[in-house]
Amino acid sequence: MGNSRVAQLEARIEELLNETSSYKQALLVEEKCKSQQKYEEELQKIVQLNTQTPIYTDKKIPSERFYDVLFHLKNISKPDLNPRILLRSSHVFRSPPRLVIGIPTIYREKHNYLIDTIKSLFENIQPEEKFLVKFVVLFAEMNYENAEHVKSTVELLSSNFKEFIHEGLVEAIMPPEHWYPPDLKHIAPTFNDSQERMFWRTKQCLDYVYLMLYARYFYSESDYYVQLEDDVITVPGYTSAMIHFATTRNDWLSCDFSALGFIGKLFRVSDLPLITDFTLLFYREKPVDWIFDQLFLVKYCHHEEGNCIKKRINGVRRLYRKPPLFQHVGHFSSLTGKTQNLKEKSFKKKTQYVANVTETKNPPNVKLESSVVVPELEASLLKFYQHGLPFIIEDPTVGSFVSATYEDSITVKDIMINFAYILLENASTPFYGIPFEVSVHELQSSANESDAFMHDLVSSSNSVFYHVFDPTVSISKIQVRVAREVSKLILYSIRIS
Repeated sequence: MGNSRVAQLEARIEELLNETSSYKQALLVEEKCKSQQKYEEELQKIVQLNTQTPIYTDKKIPSERFYDVLFHLKNISKPDLNPRILLRSSHVFRSPPRLVIGIPTIYREKHNYLIDTIKSLFENIQPEEKFLVKFVVLFAEMNYENAEHVKSTVELLSSNFKEFIHEGLVEAIMPPEHWYPPDLKHIAPTFNDSQERMFWRTKQCLDYVYLMLYARYFYSESDYYVQLEDDVITVPGYTSAMIHFATTRNDWLSCDFSALGFIGKLFRVSDLPLITDFTLLFYREKPVDWIFDQLFLVKYCHHEEGNCIKKRINGVRRLYRKPPLFQHVGHFSSLTGKTQNLKEKSFKKKTQYVANVTETKNPPNVKLESSVVVPELEASLLKFYQHGLPFIIEDPTVGSFVSATYEDSITVKDIMINFAYILLENASTPFYGIPFEVSVHELQSSANESDAFMHDLVSSSNSVFYHVFDPTVSISKIQVRVAREVSKLILYSIRIS
């Protein structure tokens, strides 16, 4: 009888604890709802800075994928996880960049390092590298009291880096407020951390995941994603150096261009689902860099194997470049009251070796011609065709062309052209697509040379020109012809295989 009474009391205590937990959760949701209107009012002041038309209207981060790890999303009717666009040029359309560089930033009481970081990144990028990369700045704010800081920083970005913004190299985004769970400030601490530090590191996990999700869904055709922090400097030619390093091996999960924190970590965009899903499983338990370390152990190590990190991970699946390409310069942490003096001891201001952007394997024995007027035309065409450097056409006229004529007919598998263009300032109807046509001098294998004819190709993509050839066809000439009026056309790579 006594045991039965004890069991009843224990059951009632558990019931009351559950009711208390539910009540606390309800209060948290109510508290957030009260601040929502103020948050929206302040955020609207920031969003008004960006009056340009979004280009990526068909892109979406699906919320239903995260219901099992971000439970609060289930309680929101049709939650939209797409970001608020704070800064983006609507005058540029470009093929997917090879490299997406994500930079999360948050308000710091003592010092804002972001502008100096962006300045270093832009100053050390080579002209021919600009169309290989896209910078995405994430303002990871969930407190409307910091709205003025966001607004002033976006204005500083706009005024200091007009050219780079106009060319579409950088954009600034902010996650929707409901991305963050309502109990984020009340998660039970682990590893003896304070409640404040627990909130900071848990939110950091979610910030990093959101940036990776954005890259995954909005830049799914890109090759690589690089995570930086907002308080770093870099060296000349760092983008080419990263791409070259990543292409020297193919069995890695990450390439680290700094040994500090989460600075300079490069992943394949195709691997981001694994990294984001794994992080979301443990974001309430561990800091993001610990979770990432654990991913390697789970994926590559036998649970009874000793010294696995040295044998199977470092230098094998996790590659480190020496010297590093990034130096940490921040002294004041985004965690209030924390200072840090972490430095890369082997960091050098100048790289010892900077690789070519790309090396093409396009068919040889070719005559290159163009009707456009550019400085050193012959050399520019050769650099474009043989060395993968951009061919830039200012104020192109419809009908202008670039062509490659081969001494003998060749059989090719496919052709791919990456490009970018800037719209005319007074364009009444913006055009987003391929502004040129591609035609070939085509000959069926069973036909005579005299039966060859010019044939327009159809691209299977709207963001990059890509065409697969009939294997029975040989060609003797390829011509790229301007078909739309634009302010500037950049053909930044051509691959014929």
